[in-house]
Amino acid sequence: MTYKVLIVDDEEVPRQFGAMVINKSGYEVLQAGDGLEALEVLRQNPDIKVLFTDINMPNMQGDELIRKSKELYSELIMYGMTGGATSQERHDIMKYGAKGIIAKPFMPSDLVQILKNYE
Repeated sequence: MTYKVLIVDDEEVPRQFGAMVINKSGYEVLQAGDGLEALEVLRQNPDIKVLFTDINMPNMQGDELIRKSKELYSELIMYGMTGGATSQERHDIMKYGAKGIIAKPFMPSDLVQILKNYE
């Protein structure tokens, strides 16, 4: 069973790489460059099942995106991605509803395994 996945990162290379990995694994993938754009993508695609978001981004940080997304889409499965978040930022995203944190740079198998867990 495939489903929609949203990957959010202000850095194009990790976002494109993640999208390629997700797409090659058979999932439909959408992308956003920041939290504000991600909320709009979620509004237009309420059937998105999994959200991967960078923590440190302009316009809207990942922890705020997770908090707002959880309020609007309580069934959404969310993971933070970071290459260097503070312990407070890590704590906040978990508190706001993330299922876990993925270290960047990530291994393709990390994303695929998470997605397969929700089939």
